[in-house]
Amino acid sequence: MRSLNEAIATDARESGALPLRYRIAHAAFEMFCRAVFAFFCPLTTRGREHLPQTPFLLCANHGSHMDTPALMTAAGGSYNNYAMIAARDYFFSGDSPNKFKYHKFMFLIPVDRRASRDSLRGMFAECGPHLKSGRNLIIYPEGTRSKDGNINAMKRGAAVLALGLNLPVVPAHINGTFRRLPKGAMFPRPGAVSVRFGKALMPADYKDDKNASRLLINDIAESVKNLAGENTNP
Repeated sequence: MRSLNEAIATDARESGALPLRYRIAHAAFEMFCRAVFAFFCPLTTRGREHLPQTPFLLCANHGSHMDTPALMTAAGGSYNNYAMIAARDYFFSGDSPNKFKYHKFMFLIPVDRRASRDSLRGMFAECGPHLKSGRNLIIYPEGTRSKDGNINAMKRGAAVLALGLNLPVVPAHINGTFRRLPKGAMFPRPGAVSVRFGKALMPADYKDDKNASRLLINDIAESVKNLAGENTNP
């Protein structure tokens, strides 16, 4: 009989699906989050009209574990429509207390914080089943959660992913989650949250340039910062 870890990894790789007991937990997690954003941390959304109909890559600032549920709720549709690029050392490492825990609640795709060509190829392969299933991808180009709520420098991995998979990039800014659930906090505090989506950036507009990934990540960072200036202050 396959171990739990083997079952999760194989199902995600081959079909983009989770085992039944995890799908149940996934559905319960979605219901819980939607209730939180409806009553406890009311969510305001702007710019949803910028989301493409085809699979896309959501790139947002990152200040809280609430960010992914906030993005998925704001974008609309089922949480099953999204998979998150997740740090291998935090979510998948054998020494990490978080190993496979979050697979109960959402689709995760491992990535190394310091990506090599081999690790990038592996990440592209892991993305394949999710994209074939019509899922959109979520990535936080800063690489980790902010310690002070400010937007940190963004790494080129997000741009490399978008260019390699030919995915439109939707910049987004999340406001309020850092105050609701900052790094190190266990339980969210009540208060408003807002998400603003920007216009999609198309990989085709960058591919002919030898510095495509650098140009694209610069534009992503600029878009997120501009959205931050427009976003409401919960």
